[in-house]
Amino acid sequence: NECLVDGTQLCLDLYQGAAEAASSIRHDSKVAYYTNSIIRNAPFESTLPAWVIFMSCLESSGKHFEIIEKGFNLMRIMKIEIPTTPPSIMDIMESMTKTTIFASRYCINQGVGISQKRPDKQNRNLLRLFDAITVAAYSVSSPYLPLLTFEMVYYCLQNEFFETESAVAFAGFGYFHIALKQDYEKGKYWAKIALEILKQTRPSSATVRARWMLYGHIMLWFIPLKEAARKLFATNQLGMKLGDFKTA
Repeated sequence: NECLVDGTQLCLDLYQGAAEAASSIRHDSKVAYYTNSIIRNAPFESTLPAWVIFMSCLESSGKHFEIIEKGFNLMRIMKIEIPTTPPSIMDIMESMTKTTIFASRYCINQGVGISQKRPDKQNRNLLRLFDAITVAAYSVSSPYLPLLTFEMVYYCLQNEFFETESAVAFAGFGYFHIALKQDYEKGKYWAKIALEILKQTRPSSATVRARWMLYGHIMLWFIPLKEAARKLFATNQLGMKLGDFKTA
C-alpha cells in the first residue's frame, strides 16, 4: 500500500483496473478490497475513480442507503452543505429558490453553448458520484432528493460544463418546478436544456434515466400523449440495448 500512499499513478491504475475487472464479473468482495485499498491509502483527490466503481457495486447490490450515507460524507469532505437531518419543505423551497436565482443568469442559448465544454477526469468523476447518490436517493424516495438535484444543477452551472448525468439533474430541476411550484413554463425551459445536452452527449444509462424523467414526467404536459408514449418506448429500447435493464 506504500505506493498508494505516495499516489503513484501506475499503482493507482493497477488497483483501479483490478477493481473494474472484478466489477465486470460481479465479484463484490474483490471490488470492495481493491477500491477500499485506494480509498484508505491514496490522497483524497486520487480516490474519486475508486469511489465511482465502489458506488456502482453498491448500486448493483441494491445498497441504496449505504450509497447515500457514504455519498453525504464525501460531499461534506468536499465542503458541499448537506443537512444532517431530513430537510423540511421550507428547506427544499429555499434551496430551490436559491438555485433558480443562480440559474437565471443563463439563457437556453448559453446552456446549449456551454454544454459543449467537457469536464476533466476529476470533475467527470464528481458528476458520476453526484449521479450515483441521486439515483440511490430516488430509489428509496429519500427526502434529500430535491436538495441533491439542486446541488448538481448549481455545480454544473457554476463550472460551466455538462455531461449526460447533468441532463438527469436538469430534467429533475424542471420536474420539481412543476411538482412543487406548478411552474410549467420553467419546467419546460429546463427540460429543453436537458434535451439539448442529450443531443450533444453519447448515450449511456444516464441518458435512459434522463429520457424517462423528461417524457414520463415533464414533456407529456406539452406534447401529445401518443408521442410521449413513443418516446418512452424508444427509451425502453435504448435501455435494453445499453444493458440498463433496471431503468428500461
